[in-house]
Amino acid sequence: MLRIVKRVTISVAICHLFVALSAAQEDEALVARNRYVMTKLQSELNEAYMRSVQIAKLSRTPADLEIIKDSEDKWRAYRDTECKAEYPFSTADQGECLISMTRQRIARLKAAYLNAAFTLNSN
Repeated sequence: MLRIVKRVTISVAICHLFVALSAAQEDEALVARNRYVMTKLQSELNEAYMRSVQIAKLSRTPADLEIIKDSEDKWRAYRDTECKAEYPFSTADQGECLISMTRQRIARLKAAYLNAAFTLNSN
């Protein structure tokens, strides 16, 4: 009876090991995908930010421009820290968080500056 219990215990341990290895491989693939997506989003974010600053130069003071630049720097630090704080044990989840927050930021920049400039030019 003791042998059977040991065999079952070993079998269960091996199954857990395979599940853990499989999850690790899935996480590696997800992390790689997230890195790829973030590279593209960082480029899109940088472009939206630079265009926002260019548009703001037309209607804002130099002091306002410094505030916009400071805001962007602080937002990026906040995004990175927030995702690490929310998901301290999962690089894959941190990546998903970064992707989500970056997409939201791009949308906000476009709404605040790019769409507003289009509206001003249309009138």
